[in-house]
Amino acid sequence: MPDTPQIRRQESSGIIPRRGQLLDWLLDADWPRPFGLAMNEAVPLDISRKNGDLVVRASMPGFDAKEIEVEVNDGVLTISAEHKEESEEKTEHFYRRERRSGSCSRIVALPEAVAEDQVSAEFKNGVLTVTAPVASKPKANKVTVRDSSSSPDSAI
Repeated sequence: MPDTPQIRRQESSGIIPRRGQLLDWLLDADWPRPFGLAMNEAVPLDISRKNGDLVVRASMPGFDAKEIEVEVNDGVLTISAEHKEESEEKTEHFYRRERRSGSCSRIVALPEAVAEDQVSAEFKNGVLTVTAPVASKPKANKVTVRDSSSSPDSAI
């Protein structure tokens, strides 16, 4: 039986990646973002409980308070934001116009029932803080059971 040549793949050790690695290199590269969050990226957040309130802190760099929407409905918190900005720079021989935009959102089920009509939100230094008072749990109702076996109307 004739010897079959073995095909071996060599990894590139140089600065320029091999053709098969180029796409992986481009996708894995830590490219700087022109805006705080990548387009349509989920909002990173922390949820904690403090003094009887649920406190949600969300990192939202690059946004203004007026661009952020917060909604609580049936125990689900929705945070969304959209930013659009245009700027122009004119010099004698050069004209440049840059556009910067981005949006992000996050929908998360809250771990406890909250008083949805008392939720508040504050935005400071790129961090959104949503405070939601935990709803008081209803007390168990003791129900008295009547014995209807002694009444004449109870024939079944």
